[in-house]
Amino acid sequence: MEFVIDYDEGAGYPTVYLEDSSLGILGNLNYYLSVLTEVFFTNTRVYFQNLTGSLRFFDLVSFVTLGTLVLLTLIAFSKKHHIPLSGMHTYFYYLFDHKKSHANYITGVVFDENDAPVPSANVYIQNRETEEIVGNARTNRKGEFFWKKRNGANFNVMVTAKGLRSSDFLAFKEREHLKFKITLEKDAIGLGLFENIERLFSRSLGMVFEVLIVLTIVFQILFILEFGLIRTLPFLIISILNLVLWLFVLHHSRHYK
Repeated sequence: MEFVIDYDEGAGYPTVYLEDSSLGILGNLNYYLSVLTEVFFTNTRVYFQNLTGSLRFFDLVSFVTLGTLVLLTLIAFSKKHHIPLSGMHTYFYYLFDHKKSHANYITGVVFDENDAPVPSANVYIQNRETEEIVGNARTNRKGEFFWKKRNGANFNVMVTAKGLRSSDFLAFKEREHLKFKITLEKDAIGLGLFENIERLFSRSLGMVFEVLIVLTIVFQILFILEFGLIRTLPFLIISILNLVLWLFVLHHSRHYK
């Protein structure tokens, strides 16, 4: 039924009577589908059309875009080199400091029985006298680990890794020219389905790190023109530090094998 709504108080409007009917399963599905389309899709589209001319909305999109790129780049670096995000600052300091004070660190490398490096292995440091676990570390992509000594005590080292048998606590010995090497044997159980999926995801994300770091810096330079230098600078600083750390890792990998 069609009728006109106007400002005349005396206008007569028709009375509409609705008949009760059973919707049924199909009718209910159609009803809620129309509600979903009207409430979410139609209204959301209209809302975003109204936001297209908003400067604040552009700033929000810019912030989320840059933040997401920077975060993805950091995660990709972490997955590529098997360095936890929480340990990046420590690893950065180690790359600067280890040549001058190698004796201040417990360093070594973990291999499997095929002499392949074991990344992301957990390394536990034990005080030999008190038998207390005083620290832990994780191996990087080349199977290397490091831990800065807190005192002059003697230490033992124990390593665990997924799909490999854990080592015993081994007495750490300083070696001037040779790395302290730990070899892990393959575990008969092996990795589960979810662990294999996680490993595949980590490798895939690590492979695109170089693309992400270049893409992130290019986007940040372009966003300076519209987003402003002050608001872009924090993201740019993080990306530059990430790039510098990557270069140091490459230098370390080439000269300290």
